[in-house]
Amino acid sequence: MDFLRKMKDRNVVVSEQTLTKIKDLIPVLVYVAGYAVYATLKKLKCESCRAALTVDKELTVGVEEKHYQLIREMDRGGLVHPAMFEVNAVAHNYAVVEQLSKNSDYLSMPCQPKVVTDLTVELLTSEDSQEFDTCDSGHTSELVLKHVLWCSTNILLKNFCYRLNDKIADASTKSKERKLKTLCSK
Repeated sequence: MDFLRKMKDRNVVVSEQTLTKIKDLIPVLVYVAGYAVYATLKKLKCESCRAALTVDKELTVGVEEKHYQLIREMDRGGLVHPAMFEVNAVAHNYAVVEQLSKNSDYLSMPCQPKVVTDLTVELLTSEDSQEFDTCDSGHTSELVLKHVLWCSTNILLKNFCYRLNDKIADASTKSKERKLKTLCSK
């Protein structure tokens, strides 16, 4: 948790400007949020949490419709349509992962998902905009939020690692091509 304190000191913040930069990724973040909510509901098995975390597939119309398009295209029957609070949480999570991934201290530390999840939960709970207090089964909004963010953090970090490995592989391929050109020209 010492690292978490360091990150707070470095002002890992999610501003309106940060969220505006990722507006093109909203359909993907909605998809990730949908899966994270699905996994959370599977774990908690709570109908009142289901009502708070999802929206009816038939009622998503208007501006939100384009955001849910990826879920509709990829759905094989099990995906859920997350409420906008969860989409907002995953967008905050994405912004935190992006900011922390640029930090060498973060990249070398163990248990990266826990740091991202804790930091995002703290950012979201400090905004004081929670979806519900406690459900009938006793699940607090912070507990549910941690489950959703843990799942989305793992997805986002896995994607980050894939992108990093792709960059390394591309650099290696370019290096080999350059060496081959040099050898062939002699």
